[in-house]
Amino acid sequence: MTRLIIHINDPKQEKVVEELLEGVKGIAVERDPAKPKKKVRAKANVKRKHTPAEKRFMAELTQAMQEVKDHVSRKKKLGLARDLLNEL
Repeated sequence: MTRLIIHINDPKQEKVVEELLEGVKGIAVERDPAKPKKKVRAKANVKRKHTPAEKRFMAELTQAMQEVKDHVSRKKKLGLARDLLNEL
C-alpha cells in the first residue's frame, strides 16, 4: 500500500479532488484527522465589562507603573527590594 499526501490550496477544489480520486478503482480516500478547524474571527471593537477585581487590579497596576515612571524621572525614590522581601 502506498500513501500519497495531497495539499489542496484552494478549498473550493477540495470536493472536486476527493470525488475524482474516489472514482478511480483501487483508491481509498481518507481525511486527515488533524485537519485544522476554520478560524473564527473575533468581533472587532467588542468591549466587555470588567469585574470589580479586574478594575482594582488595573488601578493598582496603573499606580505601580506611575511610581516606576516617577522613579525613573527622579521625582520619587522607591524602596529597596530587600526591604520588600523583609516585609513578606
